[in-house]
Amino acid sequence: MDLFGLIGFNYCNLSIINASIVFSVQSTAYIWGLGIIAIQKSKSAEIVNMRASTSVSSNSGSFVGSIFGSQEAVLCSIQNVSVFDGVLTCKNIMGGIAGHSTNIKIQNTSVSNVSIIGATKIGGFFGESYQSVNVVNSKIEFVHLSGSSLVGLIVGKNAGVYSSSGSSSTQNYINGILQSDCPVLSNTWSVVGC
Repeated sequence: MDLFGLIGFNYCNLSIINASIVFSVQSTAYIWGLGIIAIQKSKSAEIVNMRASTSVSSNSGSFVGSIFGSQEAVLCSIQNVSVFDGVLTCKNIMGGIAGHSTNIKIQNTSVSNVSIIGATKIGGFFGESYQSVNVVNSKIEFVHLSGSSLVGLIVGKNAGVYSSSGSSSTQNYINGILQSDCPVLSNTWSVVGC
């Protein structure tokens, strides 16, 4: 199990401001976190004014994103970020911003000309998300998503649950459309001006 990133495993509060990063990895190892920051666990993380192009090629592994493989900061803010011209090819839990995200706010951010190719939990912004996600004035354009299940334009799998006919089920996003009639979200989602 390997972590790949400019930062592999970060427990410290993180701030990246005014950066331009081109990041490329080809691996035959089993990946358990890959991105500019492979695994982020801290109280806070902020990324402001960054341009990033990430390319990944691996035939096995999970938690792959252009910026975060897995983002688990208590508070995470991404502002004025452009992710562009990347190809992410791996197995599971892959997204243009993060493979996995928890409590994240994205403002004025774009993912463009990116291909994300895997098996399950594939999303334009996130492969899977937990708790609150707030996306404001951001866009996804010219993004190619490929997977066999849980593929969504914004998120592949949202960890909230909904009730339908007395039963609970995990939400499934297929081609960016929530596959339920009337979901009751147990977590917070906000998408404005996308």
